[in-house]
Amino acid sequence: MALFTDLSYLRDLTDNDESLIRESLKRYLTSSPNQLGRLVASTKSRDWDGIHDSAHSLFATTQIVGVSKIALTLKELQKLSTEAEKDYELIKSKVEYVAEVVAESQKEITKHLDELDHM
Repeated sequence: MALFTDLSYLRDLTDNDESLIRESLKRYLTSSPNQLGRLVASTKSRDWDGIHDSAHSLFATTQIVGVSKIALTLKELQKLSTEAEKDYELIKSKVEYVAEVVAESQKEITKHLDELDHM
């Protein structure tokens, strides 16, 4: 049972087309590390616009493959990065949480792709 991903939205979106599902999952596996890397780098350099933009981009990417566990956190990061008084430690801890969930979701999606390949 998947703990970090829920592919029901993707299945509905693709009308359960296994080829499109496979393509979307592969795209997530290639794009999410880059998006997460930008989020982490922006956080380290305190690039508030970069945090906002990276969180926004990662939000869209994760929602397609049903990683809803971090949806609220990513929205919070967008908001926190635009506030006048930035709470760097809070932002940093939320980014660390996002990184953990993305890593786990990538494992689940890799496993799901393996299962699709052996059907």
